[in-house]
Amino acid sequence: ALLDTLYTQTSLRDEAHHMSESLGYVLGHVQLRQIMIRPEPCYTMPFLNSNQNCLHSYSSERNDTSHNGKSLLVFKNRDSIISPGVWGQAAWYDSSGYVLQLNNTRKEAAEQLEMLEMQKWINIHTCAVFVELTLFNAASNLFSSVTLLLEVTPTGQVFTSSHIMSTYLFRYISVWDNCILGCELLYIVLTLWMLYDQLHQMMKMGHTYFSHFWNYIELLMAVMSLLYTGFYIYRFVLVSEAVEIMRSTFYNEFINLTFLTWWDEMLKTLTGVILFCILLKLLRVLRYHQVFWRIQVVYRRCKMELLVAASLYAGLIMAFSSLSTGIFGSVVYSMRSLWSSVLAMSALSVRGLRWRNERNITSDQSPWIDIVLIFSFTLCHGFVLTYVSVSLSVHF
Repeated sequence: ALLDTLYTQTSLRDEAHHMSESLGYVLGHVQLRQIMIRPEPCYTMPFLNSNQNCLHSYSSERNDTSHNGKSLLVFKNRDSIISPGVWGQAAWYDSSGYVLQLNNTRKEAAEQLEMLEMQKWINIHTCAVFVELTLFNAASNLFSSVTLLLEVTPTGQVFTSSHIMSTYLFRYISVWDNCILGCELLYIVLTLWMLYDQLHQMMKMGHTYFSHFWNYIELLMAVMSLLYTGFYIYRFVLVSEAVEIMRSTFYNEFINLTFLTWWDEMLKTLTGVILFCILLKLLRVLRYHQVFWRIQVVYRRCKMELLVAASLYAGLIMAFSSLSTGIFGSVVYSMRSLWSSVLAMSALSVRGLRWRNERNITSDQSPWIDIVLIFSFTLCHGFVLTYVSVSLSVHF
């Protein structure tokens, strides 16, 4: 089924190689990659004498390279130290492994797969198998890095997953794109000016610069903007290298764009941090509004009491989360772990969780213990709210 989807009946060099009109074209070869782990001594009790070897969970230190040259697959080391790799359901996998690029026709690719099957390339040492390809969609001008993953755990479980990440390689191809380029250059100039202004303020104010909270926000935004500029320039270098490789090979060789798409995710993360800092700066304007000015006055007068109330509430959530995990963790899915119980109890405190659905499960175990838990949780909430009300009445 995979070959029927990827390949036409003729050579890919002669006809356009496309999966469907909606998905786009496959650039270069389709690559198979296999990761194998070497057996290690089993961890047994001291009084048990066992000479058997076991297959543990995957890590880069357990990578097995002893099968190199014994089949069509050739071992390849990871691309770089900061290679993004792939997060599977069982482990994280780097870019190393035994690699085979399928030929350009369906018949030759099928013969390669038959040869691998005869060589029993998937065996007990196999940890993960990847099908990697690069797609191009002309309608959206998007290049997509597609990874189909098959995982085999030491216990015999098999997981399948797909990882698709898209990016733009050709950005500035129209007049409007040139306007965007001009805005990006203006952003670089503003970033340098903002960083210069913060350094000037820091040298002028000395140690008192770090005594104001909003100066930290300004400095953080300047540093994040500078990092964004550096990351974006490095992305431009990566795009230039990728385009040069594709053009030099006439788009007939496989090129892995995973690192480039991962770099785009880093840029999106920095964008989120910068926007968050901008929103925090805009909060300073709200102090001129009467309602928010009153809230500011309340916080200044009752700051210690509000912090104590927040600490009590956090301790209340953690205590009841631990208790609910110990009591209902084996029967209620939303309380299967401490973190899940924290989310469930937080949702319960704001009526975001319908306990009636959960009670149908817990009532089979004991018809009253969940009622006692909810009553105690509500009663403790009342104590915290009473403490806040008394504190406000004292100061106002």
